[in-house]
Amino acid sequence: MRFPHAFALTVSSLILASPAYAAPTQNKFVTILYETWADYWLSIFGPANTWCRLPAPYDASCPVADQSVAECPYTSFHWWGAPALFNGDINQYRFRKADGTANNALIDNHASLLAAAGIDFITIDYSNSNLVDSRFNNATLTLLTRFRDRMAAGQATPKVAFFNSGSSHSTLYNTFYTAFPASLFFHVGGKPLLMSNDCTGAPQFTCKPIAGLQNSTATWSFKERTPQPYYSSNGWPEEISVVPATQADYINSCLGNALGRRGGATLNEQWSSVTGTNPTYVFVTGWNEWGSQNVNPGNLSSPYPRLRPLLTDEWNPEFSSDFEPMSGGHGTFYYDQLKAKVAQYKRNAPNFVLRSISSGNWLFKYYAGGNDLGGSNFTTTFPWAAGSQYQPITGDFDNDGYSDIAVRDVLNGVWHFARRISPYVYSHTVSFTWAAGAQFQPLVADFDNDGRTDIGLRDTTTGAWHFARQVGPYTYAHNNSFTWAAGGNYQPFIGDFDQNGRTDIGLRDTANGVWYLAHWVAPYAYSNALTFSWASGSNYQPITGDWDGDSRQDIGLRDSTTGNIFLLNNSGTFSFGNQETYRGPSGGDYQLLIAPNSPNGP
Repeated sequence: MRFPHAFALTVSSLILASPAYAAPTQNKFVTILYETWADYWLSIFGPANTWCRLPAPYDASCPVADQSVAECPYTSFHWWGAPALFNGDINQYRFRKADGTANNALIDNHASLLAAAGIDFITIDYSNSNLVDSRFNNATLTLLTRFRDRMAAGQATPKVAFFNSGSSHSTLYNTFYTAFPASLFFHVGGKPLLMSNDCTGAPQFTCKPIAGLQNSTATWSFKERTPQPYYSSNGWPEEISVVPATQADYINSCLGNALGRRGGATLNEQWSSVTGTNPTYVFVTGWNEWGSQNVNPGNLSSPYPRLRPLLTDEWNPEFSSDFEPMSGGHGTFYYDQLKAKVAQYKRNAPNFVLRSISSGNWLFKYYAGGNDLGGSNFTTTFPWAAGSQYQPITGDFDNDGYSDIAVRDVLNGVWHFARRISPYVYSHTVSFTWAAGAQFQPLVADFDNDGRTDIGLRDTTTGAWHFARQVGPYTYAHNNSFTWAAGGNYQPFIGDFDQNGRTDIGLRDTANGVWYLAHWVAPYAYSNALTFSWASGSNYQPITGDWDGDSRQDIGLRDSTTGNIFLLNNSGTFSFGNQETYRGPSGGDYQLLIAPNSPNGP
């Protein structure tokens, strides 16, 4: 964990008081389901005006009755609306024009809109055995060629992954991946990401099993009803799906189980599951399907009617799931909503470090800058120092620009330091002895503003804060103190909350949930000035850090009973808002620390 200035954290607090730094790579990703089958549809069925037309008025109520399907026979396709591009002329909605040249106006429009919305990669839909038809593949090759050229020209363009059916993954790889640079494709754990209902025969990929409408946590998902289940990996949420409208079977079924857009209410409800879990990946369905097929062969069993057209995913502007701006209707509304929600999801990128008291395992979960070691959901572990007598801390104790880890032994007052020697690997080499006793709460920060990491202790019995200034690597001089608020019900926290470059101190009262802030007024002197109330209870552990990279100190709480970590963003002078939740390992066996977001990784 490399960073330019000193920082600190303790069993219950962290300071990140350094100036703004270059933003690290963020480990929160959004993909959107993307279709390249319009060329196929238009080549098979001709101009869009000859396609399936649902009877009007179309009766979707129960009890069901047969309806004429003369204008929408079995297997025919139905366009629910038209994209805004080309003034709604669907017949121009081809990746390859009639003369065989690339329709770069279409591809550039999509790439620019998707990149502006914060989409990291598109997931091209090959879930219906599309590889057997060259018309699908030609459209996809045209798209990939233009995406490659845009990237080479420095134009903002999402990367690419595939949702492939069956076990034809070698064919997929040979058709697309061998013809384009690896940088075009989204990688996980060192390999291109693939999603499939069958991951056998995919050694070239990191393959994630995926399904839809199963209400299951066993796989990734592309569509679920609210509240959506999420898939976890290595103890943390990895993926969740989001749609603006959903259903249990057919989107226009009379069973009453479809849920329309409802003016954005469905999207809001679905996205609340994102802010309530903060997974590594959000799978959005979708961008540009625009149509669906009548899948009623005329012999479906009750309660489905014999002759009623049944459409799987798209029906009309209300019961459809595309985010691409449409001609007329809701226009750009859902695109604008998606753009705002993706920005909200990516706003915070904390890096969590949890230590297991019983095992001594240090668990690292990075939302920014960390390595995805073999597709590990940006998690890793390091074993060191089991036992309840140890209080964990972290900081740059040897002034080499990397974050080290340490523990304080309450039995003898020995501080053991493990120097960072490579990412997530530490070497226990040195120690420092100062003040035995379990009544002390350890602190780490740059208390004298010299750019080096100091240590401190708060005595719960007297309220005295003792500060030990760093005079050399792992060497400290303890000759300063400040007295404020005795009691074991107080949990200390630290941070530069008034943005003056000085370290402030604070206390959270577990009895009433009040956070008390004492501003720095002189070296090792503070003035108790402000309060903020949030969540009482000793089951909460306070943390502080700059979650959103705006150089203002934010706060958080970990609930040991659930493992949920709640974050609030700084919205003013010691006021906070925008609560969101991260779901990690539960239980009082874990102690939470925070690592800084470093541009150079761990």
